[in-house]
Amino acid sequence: MKNYFYEEAGIDLVKKYNDEADALVREIENTPTNVTVTGKKYYVAVDGDDSNDGLSPENPWKSIDRVNAHTFEFGDGVFLRRGDSFRITSPLKAKSGMTISAYGEGKKPKLVCSVDASGKDLWEETEYKNIYRYKGVVGGLDTNVGCIVFDNGRAWGVLVSKMVDGTRLDNGPVYNGLEWYKTPYGPFEDYRDLKGNLEFTHDLETETLYLRSDAGNPGEVFESIELMDRGNGINLGKVLGREDHITIDNIEVFGTGSHGIGGSYALDYITIQNCTFKWIGGSVQVKAGDKMFKRDWPVRFGNAVEAYGKSESFTIHHCYATQVYDCCWTAQCQEGVTMNNTHIYKNVAEFANTGPEVWLGDGGRLTNLSIHDNYTRYIGYGWSHQRPCINNCRDKIAGGWIGAGGFFYGAYNTDFYCENNHVKDNIFMFSGSSSNSTAAVWEDKFNFHDNVYIMEDGKRYCYMPLCPVKGDYNEETISQLPAAKIEKNTKFYHMKPGAVGDLYTHYQKLNNLK
Repeated sequence: MKNYFYEEAGIDLVKKYNDEADALVREIENTPTNVTVTGKKYYVAVDGDDSNDGLSPENPWKSIDRVNAHTFEFGDGVFLRRGDSFRITSPLKAKSGMTISAYGEGKKPKLVCSVDASGKDLWEETEYKNIYRYKGVVGGLDTNVGCIVFDNGRAWGVLVSKMVDGTRLDNGPVYNGLEWYKTPYGPFEDYRDLKGNLEFTHDLETETLYLRSDAGNPGEVFESIELMDRGNGINLGKVLGREDHITIDNIEVFGTGSHGIGGSYALDYITIQNCTFKWIGGSVQVKAGDKMFKRDWPVRFGNAVEAYGKSESFTIHHCYATQVYDCCWTAQCQEGVTMNNTHIYKNVAEFANTGPEVWLGDGGRLTNLSIHDNYTRYIGYGWSHQRPCINNCRDKIAGGWIGAGGFFYGAYNTDFYCENNHVKDNIFMFSGSSSNSTAAVWEDKFNFHDNVYIMEDGKRYCYMPLCPVKGDYNEETISQLPAAKIEKNTKFYHMKPGAVGDLYTHYQKLNNLK
């Protein structure tokens, strides 16, 4: 009798788990406000006035800038009116002891971080046919555009980056929401070398954005165009600062080129709950050849929620993230820090490069981690698939990304202390590349157990060099897991490629797009 579970999945099983995930998304999107504030309550509405005192729904402030300028006391709360959209040019600053939530009726208040580039008058054709210049101000590295969203996600831009040697960074086959194509690898001088429809480049030196639009002026082709420029939606603190005891509840973040919510160091007693994140990340973090990463291409980044550095009791629950360049939920640090009591549960992540992610550098301590009851699906099947693959998306490992998608990304080394960590009872459905991306999946590290995986044939289980079990996602690989003390009591399902149709069409269906 075999001591592992590996079976073919049926359509009914896929529908079951999709229905469960959909129900959880609806629950998250319609969660009422239920937070406790011990100090003063401040209110913000788009038709308010920044000269108001903000202390009642009848006398609200108007802008996020007014919130950022105020000096709060520990225990104060800020409430944004439901149904309102706040277009921001700098992040909302969550300060120590603060609660940020929603009031009123309707949809969650929305922080719109992108730049509105709609309208034909904002675009002009260059001397090269079908290549357009954005006439607005985009700036350089500090505000570079990570992605362009057309018609609320019906289509999206494909960023073209230049390698140190002057060649085009290979993104492999790409999809822009309308069509597939692969641009030939070769020299990339400047915007004249934009070859594929909706390819764009942000020239960091001239601080100019260029877009190829084969159907004509993009402002005429699309009703709405949003430029996702670099910056967080909500900041939890500064590097080496101290920000703790913060609750963020019932907020939607849309269209930022960096993180939806991000913070660094001493992130203690942080709770992020009932929030949604849509179209996050993709901006260039460092230029090609930068000493920080020593790569020959510009490094892009962007997570729905990121805690970087030491943390105590960092919790993300009942949140929904879709269309994220990198991962959805992450606690990480390259230095030897301590992360204790990290809880990530009852979230839905989809159309991102990774769902949950946890990793530390050498000498770190990871204790009491619990990642459970999350739904992670269609990983690598959103716009994040345009991550660099360095000429071979599936087989290239050293020096480049494996391609698009991995349900979990963990430690790339094993030289750190772990105790009482569990990744359990999660549903992982369909990944463009591998089901697992960590070197430390065995029981004395992350301790994976009682999960469910559904993958198409031809994918990988894990590709990390230090993982004790690597190889393709097939019965031979799965049969080795019990002996390696990996994934106890877990169910592995497989399906023939295309059994549920083109997985990219699920994006259109799940987002009600035509």
